[in-house]
Amino acid sequence: MTVMAKEILELTNNLTEDELAAAKSQLKGNIILAMESTESRMNRLAKGEFYFGRYIPLDEILSSLEAVTIFRASTGCGRNVKSRQLYYSGFRPC
Repeated sequence: MTVMAKEILELTNNLTEDELAAAKSQLKGNIILAMESTESRMNRLAKGEFYFGRYIPLDEILSSLEAVTIFRASTGCGRNVKSRQLYYSGFRPC
């Protein structure tokens, strides 16, 4: 896991405005496209209730995403890597 942690820190330390803007655009697009699925909408409603105790409007999610800066992304990621709060999930063929 140390190699992975080093790579993640390296990526966040060298993050550019263009890369951050591209990531934000991709995430926003994925979130908006997911709204077309009834199942995705139900999951989002349930997760909002479960984790936050309330419905979180789409506008609030998108504005929170837009508020992410390079500084916030790198410090948040660095904090998780340094506190060893990394999780790995993977799939393999059966």
